[in-house]
Amino acid sequence: MLKAIVVLILAVFTCIDLPAQAKTPESKWKFNSSNQLGLLQGEGHTAASLLSVNGFRCRNFFGGLGTGIDYYRYRSIPLFGEYRQYFGGSPNQFYIYGNAGINYVWQERTVSYGTREAFHPGFYGGAGIGFKAGLKNGMGITLSAGYAHKKVINVQQEISSCPFMGPCTLSPETYRYNLNRLIFQLGWLF
Repeated sequence: MLKAIVVLILAVFTCIDLPAQAKTPESKWKFNSSNQLGLLQGEGHTAASLLSVNGFRCRNFFGGLGTGIDYYRYRSIPLFGEYRQYFGGSPNQFYIYGNAGINYVWQERTVSYGTREAFHPGFYGGAGIGFKAGLKNGMGITLSAGYAHKKVINVQQEISSCPFMGPCTLSPETYRYNLNRLIFQLGWLF
């Protein structure tokens, strides 16, 4: 009986990975900033974007907040949160990303006789894959490709009738643009 207990104890201890002997990576939070120049390609239109995402990285996870300028169809300023998952332990790593937020149109409001125009915030989001080429001191160059979406809401009010100085009625028309496009980005990570 004693022999069976000793064999069972040895079998259990040989199958268990003892954490005191294993090297575990440090779980330090480190600030990262990613500044990217992008090329947006949509239906019959090409434009540029400048984005900056700042946040914290712990091991292979990154979370941060970003903003920039998006010139696709309507010039706008997106404000978004981004998550990245890096793969591998070397300085050169593949990653996937996803972001979501709100999009503010930065467009001059054109007002002609009898027409008022206003833009309202809409959804901004995207997802894709990328590669980080690691340099010294945690810096790197990133190259990514993905899908991006922005929604633009445009409300135009036109004066429909104003008979003999009476009350003028406004007839608002709302236009919702769902702008889907491919995005290719080159960035600097530090």
